[in-house]
Amino acid sequence: MDIKKLLKNVGHAILIFLLFNYSWMFQLIPVMLFNLDVEKLSDKTGVMLTTFSSLALAITLFIIYRKSIIEEFKKFKNKFWDNFDIGVKCWFFGLLAMIIFNTLIVKVFSGGGAANEEAVQEMINVLPWLMLINAGFLAPFNEELVFRKSIKNIFNNKWFYAGLSGLLFGLAHVLGQTSVWTDWLYILPYGSLGFAFAISYHKTDSVFTPILFHTLHNVVLIIISII
Repeated sequence: MDIKKLLKNVGHAILIFLLFNYSWMFQLIPVMLFNLDVEKLSDKTGVMLTTFSSLALAITLFIIYRKSIIEEFKKFKNKFWDNFDIGVKCWFFGLLAMIIFNTLIVKVFSGGGAANEEAVQEMINVLPWLMLINAGFLAPFNEELVFRKSIKNIFNNKWFYAGLSGLLFGLAHVLGQTSVWTDWLYILPYGSLGFAFAISYHKTDSVFTPILFHTLHNVVLIIISII
């Protein structure tokens, strides 16, 4: 890869990450449109605003990647069972690593639960079925495009790509939600799952492989939580 193309890909990835990081600003649209008092928002309104920003981000990312998304969906559909086989194997090992790391954090380091999971659980308690849409479907779509697709063309080495993808994915689920040092350890379980999703994307060359299993992973956990 020549330097000019590399710098272009890096710059593109940085812009995508900035879009993801500041996607909460989409919430300002309904806030201003309906003249909402942000200091007196109910928990339900807060969840609805979060879901709105996730939907707005998904639409924006689709517009940005629409051409390659359509191409990769065709690849995924044409070799569905091959892609499914690769995806389920990667997800299984990622889930296994996630379970092992979570167990070590709780049992060995006496850590509490992941702050990100606790925050999501609070929102599930407020509007469970809306959170099923938000965290179950919108979040996997957004996160796979941001943490997997945006940086894929920067690296030739799949292990370095998957490692960085997993690290960034883990950091995104921990940053801003740490109160004790053990909270930082949750980069490992989240990162393991992100690493596995990145490998499945690299092997199938279709982002819909990790999107499918990320969605299944989240939906199952949310339904269990609701029940």
